[in-house]
Formats: sequence, structure tokens, C-alpha cells
Amino acid sequence: MKKFLFSLLLLLTSSELALAYQVTPMYLEMEYVGRKAQASYQVTNNSSQPVMIEVLVRKVKIESDSNLESSENAEQDFLILPPQAVVEPNSVRRFRVRYLGDGEISATQTYRVLFEQIQTSDGTEDDTQVKFLFNFSTIAFVSPTPDKCTRTINAKVEESELVLRNEGNCVLNIGQATLVFSQNGSTTEKSWSELSFENSSNYLIPQLTKRYKLPPGLINSVLVDISMN
Repeated sequence: MKKFLFSLLLLLTSSELALAYQVTPMYLEMEYVGRKAQASYQVTNNSSQPVMIEVLVRKVKIESDSNLESSENAEQDFLILPPQAVVEPNSVRRFRVRYLGDGEISATQTYRVLFEQIQTSDGTEDDTQVKFLFNFSTIAFVSPTPDKCTRTINAKVEESELVLRNEGNCVLNIGQATLVFSQNGSTTEKSWSELSFENSSNYLIPQLTKRYKLPPGLINSVLVDISMN
């Protein structure tokens, strides 16, 4: 029987699974210059075997009209130390990242920082062996400095959906938002976490519109206010 190699691409829900290793954080908010131009990831190997990790970077572009994503290699935009390393069993390894992009940026740039497990040989031959390689895709947002950021959100309810659009030039973290809805003469205040949107990121990138399915009790309501705490 031939040896099979399975590569599993685990995106933003990876931390919920029982994996040989884990990566934190899944999101980084950085700036193109200064202290926040550098950050770090922590890779934890909870298994009894060493894990070889390689770090890759891709720049992401999302079409504002279709939300379709494309990406291109962007390793030249970051210094990764180390770019490849072995994480020993039951240990933690830190990977440092520094943004090296050219010049000032006018809006948040989105990158996927990929942690890919590399197959290694244990020196034995077992034709029935099945190997699983776990890959993590994290997100790094690189923004202008705060004095150059405008954060404006357009929010409304359209029947069964909450519609949000980031009209500014910097990424918005809406995870701490509080929303007030009006319906049949009464108002309801909800935190973002209370709305329990399925498969939703807490981040809204510039000039992008996202739609979220509302719980039944808020369908056809009116959004009175949204505050970013």
C-alpha cells in the first residue's frame, strides 16, 4: 500500500480542534512604521514528536463588489525570524515578524501569514503509515499610523440581515461593538458577541461590505446606533 500524505488547511477555526500544534494569535493588528511594525507568534507543540514549521506570507486582495479573495506571494514585505524551525515536543517556539514594506501606506493592507508543517522522516519505513500535516492560516493587518486613520462605519438592517460597510481607510475591529435596535416601539441593546453571528470575523477591512444574518427577534428591525467601545 502506498503511503498517503494528507494536508489539512485549517483556517480561523483551527484552534477548536485537537491538533499536534497550535498557533497564536490568529489575528495581528500592526502599523507600517514604529513599534507596532513588529509582532510575534507563538507556536505550541503539545505532541510527543518534534514538528518542523515553515512560515510563508501572502498579500490578500478582496474585491469590494464580490468579496472574492485573491493573493500573491509577499515574503519580501516581512522579515520572519526564524523562517523555518523545529518545535520540540511539549514546548513553545516564538516566531518574530517585522513589516518591511516600501514606504508609507494609505490604507490597511491584509496579509495571510501561513504556518505550514513540513514532512520529516523518522528513519523508518512503514507503507501503511498515514501522515497528517496541519497548516494554519493567520491574518496580519498592516495599517497607517493612528493619526492617518479614519474609521467610519455605515450600518443598517435590510430585512433579515445586518449590513456593515467600512467607509474609512483602516481596519475596524467590531468585536467590542454595541448595537441598538428598534422594533415595534421598543429598543434592544446587543453586544457583538450576543448576536452570535456564524463564521464571522470581528474585523472589517476598508471599503468592504459584509452581511450578517440576524437572529429571528431582530428581523425587520431598525438599527438605531452602533458604538465601537
